[in-house]
Amino acid sequence: MNLQTIEPRELKAKLSAGSPVILIDVRQLDEYQKINIPGAHLFPLDELAERIDELKQLINNSAAECIVYCRSGKRSQKAIEWLSAQQISGLKNLTGGIEAYRKE
Repeated sequence: MNLQTIEPRELKAKLSAGSPVILIDVRQLDEYQKINIPGAHLFPLDELAERIDELKQLINNSAAECIVYCRSGKRSQKAIEWLSAQQISGLKNLTGGIEAYRKE
């Protein structure tokens, strides 16, 4: 699988410009509550299977670019790999996760 990525600087520029972006946070609720990217939708990795229809609806009803992130990029990569197997494509992984994003 060829994983598409987006650098934190590029995401910040898109958000600043008001570009249509869907942010999917695959961390746990407690992590999300401590720090998140405003506007992100929380879909914890361990809930993806049970919430797949909700996620498909969110993604399919929008022409926006869809960015998946976690703390460092590992869980979001797993999420994208699993979602790709469910025929959901065009997702991008935030390089370095929210840790890199907040340092940018």
